[in-house]
Amino acid sequence: MTAHTLLNKILQKFRGGGAEGTLLRGAGSLVLLNPLSLVISFLVMSVLLTRVMTIESYGIYNVAMYYLQVFVLLALMGQDTSLMRFIPQYTVQSQWGFIKGIISKSIKNSQIVALSLTIILAAHIYLLSPRLGPEKTLTFFMTLTLISILSLTGIRESSLRSL
Repeated sequence: MTAHTLLNKILQKFRGGGAEGTLLRGAGSLVLLNPLSLVISFLVMSVLLTRVMTIESYGIYNVAMYYLQVFVLLALMGQDTSLMRFIPQYTVQSQWGFIKGIISKSIKNSQIVALSLTIILAAHIYLLSPRLGPEKTLTFFMTLTLISILSLTGIRESSLRSL
């Protein structure tokens, strides 16, 4: 088989409506979008933010993002890993009720922990606000709003990855 006929065969499957075409289109978009997202995130995070923000503001932003990642990990409580362990097992055994149950329970647990962390940390930031100053206080309060959202995103991402 020549390279030309192989390429035509792949393009024909790519344009087809079957499972192979869908898989090829999905893989193709993944191959194109992953490097593109890395380039965009590098340009935005490294180049644009360092040019727009002062040194102190960028440092505050980095500290807030670091703490955000730590608190999201605490809110997830390892449930993202357990979802990736149990959902494939339940899928193979066709136990759809268990899948629904483990996902809903994981969402509920992570949101309870995330909201508890947010309340405790908000009180802590409020008490420290005279020492932190207005810029740091506002940055940390805004960061707190993301704990619940990112923990929910982590649960959903793990659920989708494991299917």
